[in-house]
Amino acid sequence: MKFFNVISICDARKLLAENFPYSRGASETVPIESAYGRICAEDTACGEDIPAFTRSTVDGYAVTSMDTHGASESVPAMLYVKGTIAMGETPGFSLISGEAARISTGGMLPQGSDSVVMVENTETFSEQDLMVYHPVRQNENTIIKGDDIKNGEIIVHEGEEISHGHIGALASAGISTIAVRKKTSFSIISTGDEIVSIDSSPSTGQVRDINSHCLASMIRSIGGHVNSSRLLKDNLTDIKTELESAVINSDIVILSGGSSVGSRDFTVEAINSLSGEGVLTHGISIKPGKPTIIGESNGKAIFGLPGHPVASMIVFRVLVEYLFNHLNGTDRSHDHISAVSGTNIHSDPGKTTFQPVILKTLPNGETVAEPVYGKSGMISTILRAQGFIEIGSETEGINRGDHIKVYRL
Repeated sequence: MKFFNVISICDARKLLAENFPYSRGASETVPIESAYGRICAEDTACGEDIPAFTRSTVDGYAVTSMDTHGASESVPAMLYVKGTIAMGETPGFSLISGEAARISTGGMLPQGSDSVVMVENTETFSEQDLMVYHPVRQNENTIIKGDDIKNGEIIVHEGEEISHGHIGALASAGISTIAVRKKTSFSIISTGDEIVSIDSSPSTGQVRDINSHCLASMIRSIGGHVNSSRLLKDNLTDIKTELESAVINSDIVILSGGSSVGSRDFTVEAINSLSGEGVLTHGISIKPGKPTIIGESNGKAIFGLPGHPVASMIVFRVLVEYLFNHLNGTDRSHDHISAVSGTNIHSDPGKTTFQPVILKTLPNGETVAEPVYGKSGMISTILRAQGFIEIGSETEGINRGDHIKVYRL
């Protein structure tokens, strides 16, 4: 295989989808309090109508809507107040035409009523005599039985990421636990003779490990689990040993650094020493991130990411996260912000360019994206950037005023 026989982003994603097919995988049951951000493992349906009864959305009087037709301040509808419905109780009476009942927000409508008149549209001149100054339609100011969620309706679909709203709906249905996919596990191996741990004092020529910490936070942000994170020198034997262990114990392995063609970059040799297909491709036509490696062993994906932090983070978003979503059956294609380019942004024709940007909100509410320029090895680029934009390989750039999508970093 030739180094840097680059393939496109589209072909790289196709390669990932073909070699690592979607599988439901293992699941586990967790309390709904722990389910936020997890991937639902099976369709979860409501077992009852919500609400279980027709209830009022205002403080007022339960009535038969026909009795209020034509009511006005000059000619009010006159009704007899039969009783009061307390919160949390089932009415012990029903209504007939010409009758009403006091009711609070959330109260259960009595049989015979079909709407609620707001208290501010009424007046009483005795305990039982009510004047209604405004007509109401059938079901006005009410939530009818099953109007929120119907019995049998799916609350969370398989493959959906569980949101706060899902948890609220599950709670309302009395569902206290839910089946979720087990978290996709990652191993991170950061390599380089010049890399030292963050609690070390680097000597001349050394730098602290940035990538393993950035990558770990990104993994957690998409719902993955960091199984292990190791920092290794450029030693082929050590890299092979750690890689073999990582493939056994994790679903996806990320090697940070060692993806270029330098004499001490052992990533390709280490991946090819494992059982399986070995290196599937070495080189993606993107900027930054051209020397990215994709490999396979025992059905597990191995990524060799560039050592430069910006390139590493962008490749994670466009390829590693793509595989994560593919394996979990999730779709995050909507996960972007719509903006307008605040300036002309040039690209490298023939490569898909990913440009970090910052966002500004104009007085008219429009969101404008401005490029953050900096070399891919500069951590300040990440610090300032709020996301990135994608410029296709067939274009020469983006013009000021163009509508664009901004993806989070």
